[in-house]
Amino acid sequence: MGSRMSSFLQDQFQLPTLLPTPTFTCSFPARHLPSLKLSKTTKAVALIITNETLEKMCSIGAVSLLQPFLTEAFNFTPDQARTTMFLYGGITNLVPVLGAVVSDSYLGRFTTLSISTPCSLLAAVLLMLTAFPGMHPRQERKAEAWQMALLYGSFFFFTLAAAGIRSCNLPFGIDQYDLTTEAGQRGKERFVSWNYASFTLSITASVIVIPIVQEITKSWVVGFLIPTCFMMLSCLLFFAGLPLYLKSKPEGSPQVSVLRVFIASFRNRNLPLPSDPNHLFTCPSHGQPAATVCTTNHLRMLEKAAILPAAISSNAGEEEEEGPEITTARPSAVDYHRQYPWRLCSIEQVEDAKSVVKVMLMWAPAIIYQMGASELQGHGYSQAAAMDRKMGPNLKFPAASIGIFSAVALTTWVTVYDNVIVPLARKRRNSSSSGDHNRLLELSILQRMGIGMCISTLAVVVAGIVEGQRRRHVEPTSVFWLVPQLVLLGVAEGFNGVAQIEFYHAELPATMASLTGGFFALGYSFASFAAALLESIVRATTRSPDNKKIHWLSDNGGKLDHHYFVVAGLATLNLAWFLFMAKRYKLRPGAN
Repeated sequence: MGSRMSSFLQDQFQLPTLLPTPTFTCSFPARHLPSLKLSKTTKAVALIITNETLEKMCSIGAVSLLQPFLTEAFNFTPDQARTTMFLYGGITNLVPVLGAVVSDSYLGRFTTLSISTPCSLLAAVLLMLTAFPGMHPRQERKAEAWQMALLYGSFFFFTLAAAGIRSCNLPFGIDQYDLTTEAGQRGKERFVSWNYASFTLSITASVIVIPIVQEITKSWVVGFLIPTCFMMLSCLLFFAGLPLYLKSKPEGSPQVSVLRVFIASFRNRNLPLPSDPNHLFTCPSHGQPAATVCTTNHLRMLEKAAILPAAISSNAGEEEEEGPEITTARPSAVDYHRQYPWRLCSIEQVEDAKSVVKVMLMWAPAIIYQMGASELQGHGYSQAAAMDRKMGPNLKFPAASIGIFSAVALTTWVTVYDNVIVPLARKRRNSSSSGDHNRLLELSILQRMGIGMCISTLAVVVAGIVEGQRRRHVEPTSVFWLVPQLVLLGVAEGFNGVAQIEFYHAELPATMASLTGGFFALGYSFASFAAALLESIVRATTRSPDNKKIHWLSDNGGKLDHHYFVVAGLATLNLAWFLFMAKRYKLRPGAN
């Protein structure tokens, strides 16, 4: 479970998830002390983890300041800043999927990281430059073209960095271990645990410390200088480990394999499916005919991608029937497959593609669920900035740190559930002759996904109620009235977010394991785009006839609570659709 949850964290940093606290045991003979000499692998992994921690502190720290920076320094309206953040989040969650294709098929993970890491440093430097006086517009003025070019240039290089770093960091660390040995497997598990620990550290430092420093100094330069220094140190450490790293060669992308099945089956759409499964191409590495390959009965039209053309010999024994003279005069199925991979796919590739299509049926409802979370996060800063943030006579709570409550709730809930509730339920069930009542505490993957969606919908409803009360009060309401909805959002992610990544890992075959994080990232990407689209529709349809600048999402005269209730309505319909699909969905054996 740890590796699946860490993949989830690696691919989506907005809502971190907790792994069990890493624990290690050490034993050695009492007659002599353990050697302090570190192995080459240990040094390489330590550099990778430290580099990733610093990189996350840079990227998350910069993003935590970005929305207030756009409104206060670049004079964006709250709507413009929020839409910009939605689009930025959508793109940065989309490009890692493309980065994984390039890395797995062409460049390799080390080369990809060697390109993307300096890109992140360049992005941080450009963003820091925009914070200097004269590099952004004066108050109440529009930014000049070159100022916007500098700002969007930093976004561009952050996007390039996300494409490589998010898709390769975790796999590159695992590449350092020999997974064919027991020691390598143990090392991998330790790396996954420490990967989470470093992520938690980066979240805490960036979301709390950096906004507080900026709030105290009132300087955007200082605020962005800290992430830039983190990234500079990250680059130095990454390239300092060049002699230590093990660099694996690209072996092909599972995304491309799935695409080949779709295209090959479309090209063969007019061919009838053969009654004899031996006329379907089987991957030679398996060394068994198609009849013995475990195939499924759904989506059989995709099996047309594996139909052997009449002009080539099959791997079903034609050599024995026709003789070696005829066989040598015709191309083999293997050669044809290698020469035309977009025309002939193996039945194993077809079954992998079927698994992806099946998983997408349960992936689609996650988009609306994540859209609700994006809405609460996107409006969280604007609400917090307009509320009473006093924490004492001289201290204010930074509006940019409002998301920390979700992270704390998420961390706390997953820790309690994984380390207290589930072990207790298993212990009671094992000690009881009838343990059905204890099974209620051990929820299935789909049950946890549904509970998370339900709690997320409740969080949006609570947000609407709180916003309605805030608008009715003349005096500013305390910012801590936002805590309940954010805590609910964190608990919802503890249920749904972790269960999602476990679901993808359980349902996808081993050859598709690298798609696990990709599905989750794509969900957040599409959710961000959906949130931006929904807000555009709301602004267009709720404008006041007397004043076109007044709509539900406007600062003055807006009705954000009504918008929240619309989102809650969509989330309710989405939950009903998910329950309908989940009742009919059959998990693979052992998935729970």
